[in-house]
Amino acid sequence: MENELKTITNMPGPVQRSTEYKDVYSNGLVLRMTAYDLSLVFMKNVFDLDGTSHPEEQVQVTMSPFHFKTMIANLSGVMAAYEGQFGKLPDVPAASTANLQAAFAQGNKKGGGG
Repeated sequence: MENELKTITNMPGPVQRSTEYKDVYSNGLVLRMTAYDLSLVFMKNVFDLDGTSHPEEQVQVTMSPFHFKTMIANLSGVMAAYEGQFGKLPDVPAASTANLQAAFAQGNKKGGGG
């Protein structure tokens, strides 16, 4: 089945859904970091009645740097499997990642990282 939802987990045993579980669509992302945590703030572009739009924060996920790095490795594997099944996506422009790295470096020079 091409549109079959597949679940991949690195957690042992059966996964139970929390009563606070939230299904969120996101088409934007803000990254925040401190010396101890990395946070992903998932956003959605929301349209107002006057036809303008603005990003709206939906949910923030905060984790340790080790868990963040583990997640990146897992996401890379999932993306490779996705592209193997549905076709390769265009590469992300290098400028996008360079801008993020520069912004984080600038924030650290000012005494904060997020």
